[in-house]
Amino acid sequence: MSSEKRPIRWTPILLVIIPVWLILSAAFGIWFFLGHEKKEAEKEQARFSQEISRDLLADDLKKIVTVIGERNTSSTTAAANLTRTASMLEGLLGKEVVKRLRTSTEIGYRSADSFFAGRQFYLDLGATYKITDKLTAGGEYRYAYRTGDENRQRLGGMVQYKTEVDRFELAYRFTYQHNFRDRGDVREVLRNKFIAGYNIPKWKLDPQFSVEFFTWAGLQGLSYFGTRYKLGSEWNIADGHALGFGIVHDRERMVFAPEYRFIFAVDYGINLRKT
Repeated sequence: MSSEKRPIRWTPILLVIIPVWLILSAAFGIWFFLGHEKKEAEKEQARFSQEISRDLLADDLKKIVTVIGERNTSSTTAAANLTRTASMLEGLLGKEVVKRLRTSTEIGYRSADSFFAGRQFYLDLGATYKITDKLTAGGEYRYAYRTGDENRQRLGGMVQYKTEVDRFELAYRFTYQHNFRDRGDVREVLRNKFIAGYNIPKWKLDPQFSVEFFTWAGLQGLSYFGTRYKLGSEWNIADGHALGFGIVHDRERMVFAPEYRFIFAVDYGINLRKT
C-alpha cells in the first residue's frame, strides 16, 4: 500500500511567519527612520552652527570705529540743529511733556541671532515717554545690516514697568514687534521680558540679567517659539553716552533641529536730550 503524501499545512506556518516578519520589518523601519532623522538633525545643526571667532569679532568692532564712526562724524552745526529742534518741541508740546520725553539712538553689533537675523550691525532710533515714575511707553525703529544675508527692518512699540527694591532694579517690558518680511514668515511678534539688575556701590559696571519670551502672532494663532537669556552690563562713559555689552543665549522652539546658541552683543547708545 503506497503511502499518501500529507499536504503542507500553510495556515499555521503563515500565522507564525507573518507576525514575525511584521515585527522585524517594523523594528528595522523604526531603526532606519530614527537613524535618518538623527543624521538630518546633525546636518541641519552643522549648517547653522557658528562659533564666535576672535578675529572676526575684532574685525567687526574695527569696522564700527573706523568705518561707521569716520563716515558719520558730527559737527557744531548738527549740535546746534539738535538744540533748535529740542527748543521747538518744547514750545509745541510744553516743558512738562518734553521733560518726560526721551529720544535716543543706538548702534550695536551681534555675533549672531537665532530668531530674526544672522551676524549683524544695527541702528536703532527710539523715543520713550515717562507716564509715571515707574511706567514708560515708547517706540523703536531698527535697521539691521547683515554681513551674510539680506538686511532687515522692524518697528516696535513697548510698555515697561520698573521699580527698585533696596539695590535691586526690577522691570517688566512688553513689546509688540513688526518685522518687514514676506507673508508667512515671522512678522508679528509679542515679546515679554523680565529684567533684574543690581547696583554695586562705587562700581560702574552693574550686572543685569534678563529673560525674554518670544511669541509669534501668525495666521494659526499664537506660537511660543523662543526664549532669550542675557547677562550683561552698561557703562556710562559720558553724560548721555552709554556702552553696553553682554552674552546672549537664544533657545528656539517649534522648529526642526532647534538652535541653542550663545551670542556676543555690544551696543553704543546716545540719549539725545543729554548731548
